[in-house]
Amino acid sequence: MALRCTSSQLLSFNHSAPPTLDLISTMQQHCLLRRRPYIHRSSRRKYILHSSTETGIPSLWTDHNTRHLGNFQLVDHHNQILSSCLNQFAPLKTATVSFSTSAPWYTPDRHNLKKKRRQLERLRTKTGLTAHAEANKYFTNTYNTALKSARSDYFSQLIRSNSSHSRTLFSTFARLTKPIDNITSTFTTDKCNNYLSFFHSKIHTVPCTALPLTISPLKPISLSTYPEITGFPPSPCSQQPTPPSSSPT
Repeated sequence: MALRCTSSQLLSFNHSAPPTLDLISTMQQHCLLRRRPYIHRSSRRKYILHSSTETGIPSLWTDHNTRHLGNFQLVDHHNQILSSCLNQFAPLKTATVSFSTSAPWYTPDRHNLKKKRRQLERLRTKTGLTAHAEANKYFTNTYNTALKSARSDYFSQLIRSNSSHSRTLFSTFARLTKPIDNITSTFTTDKCNNYLSFFHSKIHTVPCTALPLTISPLKPISLSTYPEITGFPPSPCSQQPTPPSSSPT
């Protein structure tokens, strides 16, 4: 069965208007268009688009501004529409990646040992066998020993090569014996001023928010209570109302 339209007619097909039913049936008979696959009703909800998504996608068939464009211009227009759809529904995201330089004693041999240790660790986690656990433990000890020896060799070589440079030696020993001081990068002048102003405001606001103390006036001493006061012992005590020096003798 021959096609009802030639290849030149297909190339010159105006995409601004939808294809006719005869053309679609002819292309389906010659396997030019794939039939719609059957989707089970339980999984149809995965393919349902929301109304906002349908309205946000531009249509190639209803765009009447591209009637007089050539083939290459139509391809560019089609690519622009697809790019805009991707940028709208799946925009590109940027991630900040910080690269840190490794220590000088991390040679390629040490990196290979680290890779093997990670492989044994993953194998131990995956299988859980005692043999893999023992191999991982033995290789971890070997890796740590090699790393410590490489670090000590590096600093030994650095000290030997700079034996005549006192400044380099002192800086090397200070870096090895003293921890890195991160106070200058953590605490700035603005933070210290904010810290001081916070406590200044606390000092001024706490007395204002305190409840007033109501002290009742003392009653005068009568003759009946005077012998009791004079009979207090002169020994110092936290519960004694009058100190021993003020008590009468």
